[in-house]
Amino acid sequence: MVKKESTEWKQDTARAERKERLAQMKGSDGQKRKIQSRSIWKKVTLITTAVVLVLALSVWLIASTGLLTRYSKALTVNGRKVTAAEANIHFGNYTASQQWGLAFTEKFQATLDQQSQVNPANKLRDDLVNSVIPSIVYSTAILTDLEKNDFKLTEEQQKIIDTTLESLETQLTQMALQQGTTLAGFLKMYFGPGVNMKLIKNDFVNSMKISYYNDFLAEKADVSGEKIKAYYEENKDDLDLYTYNYYEFKLSLKDDATAAEKKAALEKLKADASATLEDLGHSSFVEAVKKHVSEEEAEKLTKDPGSVDKKEAAGSGLTGETGKFLKDSERRNGDAKVIEGSDKMTLIRFQSRDRNESRPFYSVRHILIANEKDAETPKTDEVLKAEAEKVLAEYNAGEKTEKSFGELAAKYSKDPGSAEKGGLYADMDQAFQQRLAPEFRAWFQDTPRKPGDTGIIKTSFGYHIMYFVEHSEEKAEDRAIKDTLKKQFVKEWSDKVYKEATVERHPFGMKFVGKLHFFDALLGK
Repeated sequence: MVKKESTEWKQDTARAERKERLAQMKGSDGQKRKIQSRSIWKKVTLITTAVVLVLALSVWLIASTGLLTRYSKALTVNGRKVTAAEANIHFGNYTASQQWGLAFTEKFQATLDQQSQVNPANKLRDDLVNSVIPSIVYSTAILTDLEKNDFKLTEEQQKIIDTTLESLETQLTQMALQQGTTLAGFLKMYFGPGVNMKLIKNDFVNSMKISYYNDFLAEKADVSGEKIKAYYEENKDDLDLYTYNYYEFKLSLKDDATAAEKKAALEKLKADASATLEDLGHSSFVEAVKKHVSEEEAEKLTKDPGSVDKKEAAGSGLTGETGKFLKDSERRNGDAKVIEGSDKMTLIRFQSRDRNESRPFYSVRHILIANEKDAETPKTDEVLKAEAEKVLAEYNAGEKTEKSFGELAAKYSKDPGSAEKGGLYADMDQAFQQRLAPEFRAWFQDTPRKPGDTGIIKTSFGYHIMYFVEHSEEKAEDRAIKDTLKKQFVKEWSDKVYKEATVERHPFGMKFVGKLHFFDALLGK
């Protein structure tokens, strides 16, 4: 009986709820209400608005952050992807290296929008992009090649890269401050939208890898004695050293001189030069010249006869009529000639032509004892000298080896250019030696030294504890030829890699190369 009542109660409840719903669906006239479309359209409108807002926000994010530039593929080189942002790093570096300015400023972009002078159908931007692409192809192809050859950086090379990376962001931040902007703003001005520090660091690492790979390839070059000899025979006119006398008889005219006056003055110069040439048969070069110049000029030559008495130069630096005269295989000691110019007459006399037998390469170590930069209380000269003597005494009390000297240099030297290398200046050529303090240079040049010699000298920088490493037996000529053969080998290798590269341009990604504004790039403006 209880079960039956329970079932009936549930049925009555269901009927009541159904009636209530039907009542709600009827209007005041008792008729069934029509379904209202307003609520449906309201929902549709809300959903559409939300979708539009999401799309607008997405477009804004893509445009403002340069995401499309960062990830869009502009080129494929040997199957290796190059994004538009990576291409823009090359683009920014190119315009900066040409000292044209930062490529992605509004001002520079306006310049890029101008019509090309090379191809009127293009803009200037198109010309620059086409100029940059070969370097992109080259670097990408070389990266592929070094990976193919399983090239690995040495520990020292990796350390140099890591050390530089640590300071790279700081350096760029300082450059940004100088431009009055943030780091992100500076990167955008320099390299365009979408470029961040991660991409910059990756580009730097790749550049360093390519540089070290070129050094690696250079060591594969054939620099045997036979190759050196063959190269010399082909290029001896440029490699040999020429000794000669040289003097220029120059015009001295007023600015308002007439053509007739200039012509007469030139004839006078020619006569003076020719008369000097005749006098060379019985006078020295300096004395012959002094006879046919002004008293003031003759006095200068008396005080400084070396200015014309003897000159020495490698053939590679001798060009024009002077080079042609001196390099003539028939030239003999005493041969002379007057070379006519538009505003001067040049008298030249050949003395000799010889192979470059010089051995200019020296290696030394040093420890600089000096005051700290901007020290509030600088040490006196006596104190610095005593410190230098103390360090030398420490060296003499130890193993007295090049290694132990280098360790002391790393510990005590105030020379930032060599301290980390144990105070080493290795294989210094003549050009490098000329940049050294005279006292420093004289210590190893003017006095015969043997490996292991030490001493203390004073320069304008402070006191230097010196250690003589070696005077290389290698000739300057041989070194120059080896360097040239290595460069030729690397160039031939690189040219081959570049020419064999397969390149594909991707039109969509290329839209963003060299462009600052998203919609201009997207719409091809």
